[in-house]
Amino acid sequence: LVLNASGGVGSFAVQFAKNAGATVIGTCSAKNADYVSGLGAHTVVDYNAGDVAAAVIAANGDAPVDLVYDAVGGDNSAVGFAALKEGGTLVSIANFEVAELAKTVGGDKIGKAFLVAPSKEQLTTIAADVDAGKVVIPETASMPLSKAAEAQDLSQSHRVKGKLVLVPGTEE
Repeated sequence: LVLNASGGVGSFAVQFAKNAGATVIGTCSAKNADYVSGLGAHTVVDYNAGDVAAAVIAANGDAPVDLVYDAVGGDNSAVGFAALKEGGTLVSIANFEVAELAKTVGGDKIGKAFLVAPSKEQLTTIAADVDAGKVVIPETASMPLSKAAEAQDLSQSHRVKGKLVLVPGTEE
């Protein structure tokens, strides 16, 4: 399960998981469902359409998922744990309290916070996958640097599809 599968990080996570042979369920808004499906998600769950955890479990053959990748944090971590099987792991790049949260949900679910530590080997593999067409670069939008505050608000709303880039020296 990839939470925020249409975002810049989530869109890569969908592709990496699919390429590794995983059955991928991605969450996003309905307007981004085709985008996430196109990235390789087997099933897309609209996070605005009710009980996300129940929809994920239903999409997974009425079974909780093995692994959750949380690219959003906040309340989404709790949604991820609700959809996660006992003994499963939730990895978050956006909630560094996820290990403590795992203890509060009970059972033997595992929460791991994760920070990227890129390596030459990993980046070379990713570049080769991009060159081979196995991974596509997420959609990118740009805004002038003078709109940095607006861009930050937009980013924090978790409503950006793909990546948002600030460009110095440009105006509207």
